[in-house]
Amino acid sequence: MNLTQWALIDIETNGSSAKRDGITEIAIRLIDNWNIVKTWQTLVRPERQIPYQVEELTGITNEMVAKAKPFSEIASDVYDNLSGKLFVAHNARFDYAFIKNAFLNLGIVFSEKVLCTVKLSRTLYPQFKRHNMDSLIDRFGLETHTRHRALADLELMHQFIIQCKNDFGVEAVNNEIKILVKRSSLPSYLSTSVDDIPDTAGVYLLYGETSSIPIYIGKSVNLKARVLSHFSADYTSGKELKLSQQVRHVEWIETAGELGALLLESKLIKEKMPIYNQRLRRIKHVASFQVQESNGYKKIKVVRTNEAKPLNDHYGCFKSKRAAEQALQQLVQDYKLCPKLCGLDKSRSPCFNYQLKKCQGACIQEESSKHYNLKIELALTQYKIQEWPFKGMIGIKEYCKKNQLTQIHLFDQWHHMGSVTNASDVGAFIESSPSVDTTVDDIKIVQSYLKRSNHSNIIVFNKDEVTTCD
Repeated sequence: MNLTQWALIDIETNGSSAKRDGITEIAIRLIDNWNIVKTWQTLVRPERQIPYQVEELTGITNEMVAKAKPFSEIASDVYDNLSGKLFVAHNARFDYAFIKNAFLNLGIVFSEKVLCTVKLSRTLYPQFKRHNMDSLIDRFGLETHTRHRALADLELMHQFIIQCKNDFGVEAVNNEIKILVKRSSLPSYLSTSVDDIPDTAGVYLLYGETSSIPIYIGKSVNLKARVLSHFSADYTSGKELKLSQQVRHVEWIETAGELGALLLESKLIKEKMPIYNQRLRRIKHVASFQVQESNGYKKIKVVRTNEAKPLNDHYGCFKSKRAAEQALQQLVQDYKLCPKLCGLDKSRSPCFNYQLKKCQGACIQEESSKHYNLKIELALTQYKIQEWPFKGMIGIKEYCKKNQLTQIHLFDQWHHMGSVTNASDVGAFIESSPSVDTTVDDIKIVQSYLKRSNHSNIIVFNKDEVTTCD
């Protein structure tokens, strides 16, 4: 691509989601070797209504776009104007995401090099903190008669680029553009140098502009690759786009391996409660199945329990009562269990499933208790809590050659006791009797790890000696 041919672009939309919302106005200015070739602008009729607050902000009303063409009818003009040009926009991830998804909805793959003028401002004027358009207007005295209309904002962006040329010269600006284009997938306001992020295992924390609490926490065996994947040029994920627009800096904690990263991620999410993490958040109670007996028939009851307590006398572990009941309904269907004896049917005997011939009559003792109880045992086999396969506490050792980091993760009866960096520290750690705050997620993490591990890195701690497990 010839980086001297630019397509300056600004769009207005009826919302912030590139996958859900639509474009309401487009303005494009073609530049060749810093000279204006063409300016093109049009209103666009979106599929969804423009919300009142967006009308107030942009001045573009539903009446104005009612007779405008939809994007499908102007797509060829837009594509001709943008194809083969450097895509230039202020906070370019936003504009590029909408354009890319608008084409994608028509079955057209759009992919061009991108230059964000926010990044250009940060690079050329690092002494300033803010680089949004309002800040540039005040800083450089850019001339405008209106804001938040596509052509007016495009004019402001063009004025800023000319300001850069006047301050630094064509060659210097072009050189910076070449560098920025190579890293165009990174967010405009990211202050962290991705070159500093290691390619080792660990946990990364993404922070917004104002909060000291991370907005997202993740883990990976390759921190740099995972962080960059959030900011890839593929804008098909609304969540990733929204996240990238908010992130300002990245922090990370290296671990010795994948297990350490998984455990640390789970711990930090429960401590810091990032807004974009839901799956590993701490919950006060979990649900499980408990077997009771009445008149010789086993009954399954959904019960709630504190997630940090041993679950050996229960079956399964679910994040909510609703999730447990959904799983129980599936068991009733698969094993022809009685929904009344499973607490899912509150009607009088017989249960409704008996009338549909889906229950063999355990609720009215028509099915023998021996036969029915056997079905209960078979149904619950998949949810039985696995017994601890070791005689005592174990340590799972991880070592990373790249960062020279060693970690020994200590477990007892599925509970994560903590981690130490040296085997010589284990004795003192055990004597300190650390409080155990194990969660269901920790139990699932170590169970999954042990299933795929050959156990060669496991240390079994007996009373008087430490031996390596075969």
